[in-house]
Amino acid sequence: MIGRVIEALKRDGRVVITSHLNPEADAIGSAMALGLALESFGKRPYLYNVSGVPRNLKGLPKAESVSNRLPDWKPEILAVLDCGDFSRIGKEASEAYKDIPMIINIDHHPTNDGFGHIQWVEPQRSSTGELIARLLDEMGVKWTPDMATWILAAIVADTGSFKFSNTRAETFYTAGKMASYGAKPEVVATSLFGNMPEKVLRLLVMALGTLDIDRKRKIAVMRVTQEMFRQTGTGPEDVEGFVEYPRTLEDIEVAALFRENNSGGYKVSMRSNRSVDVGAVSLVFGGGGHAEASGFSIQGGFEHAKEKLMEALSNAAGNV
Repeated sequence: MIGRVIEALKRDGRVVITSHLNPEADAIGSAMALGLALESFGKRPYLYNVSGVPRNLKGLPKAESVSNRLPDWKPEILAVLDCGDFSRIGKEASEAYKDIPMIINIDHHPTNDGFGHIQWVEPQRSSTGELIARLLDEMGVKWTPDMATWILAAIVADTGSFKFSNTRAETFYTAGKMASYGAKPEVVATSLFGNMPEKVLRLLVMALGTLDIDRKRKIAVMRVTQEMFRQTGTGPEDVEGFVEYPRTLEDIEVAALFRENNSGGYKVSMRSNRSVDVGAVSLVFGGGGHAEASGFSIQGGFEHAKEKLMEALSNAAGNV
């Protein structure tokens, strides 16, 4: 499969590289590394993400290369990275690009629905960044510190700093190679986990104040509302990582963060400490992800959304 991906990327034609909306370091890091690699071969790929680059990644090399506007031309090749289904690249892009000649789907989500002309999906990989690192090696890329930095950021983020069960010996090996190519772990760590603006810390304090723990079912829930965003001058991109706080609680098996959207519903992010497959739970609601990290959107009020999630969790394999 990797050979088909390389063959497609080397074809003549304009290339757009994209990933899912509301991206994190794996989505942006994979796209950036691939884009920089193709540039080294003389191509001029266009990097697009409907949500743009999140705040905590804007300090990494050449992050300004990613645009939240579609180009005024149509590509012949579309590389979609870290995206479980085609619609998650955004409505405008999925409509504009659904009929282009070559769509390449590169992902590590077990819930990937197999869209595109070429599907390279390996759920056992820690991250899409790990796949892109292998791809660049197979393409014979001359690694630069910038490429390596983005791959390291992707791996660190999607392994939870190497503490999730998707971390394998090969994951450490790939991360080590990135350091040997010039990636600086301290720069990546500071970007991902440091330099928090005061307003984001104040939002976190408010969110922690909503903490609701169901000890019997071993579930912890937090909530972020539109009013909290208004009061702190923050936005949806600022809640990245909030769900990890309830996950760390003693005896908690599932953590969920409910983020109110502006269309009368909630975006729900879930984390599991391995007893419950939250990826399967998210599929019930049309979402997806991994066994230990997933998400979905649901319409309706908070109590309704919470009740539906609790019901789904109770019906899940490995019942909490």
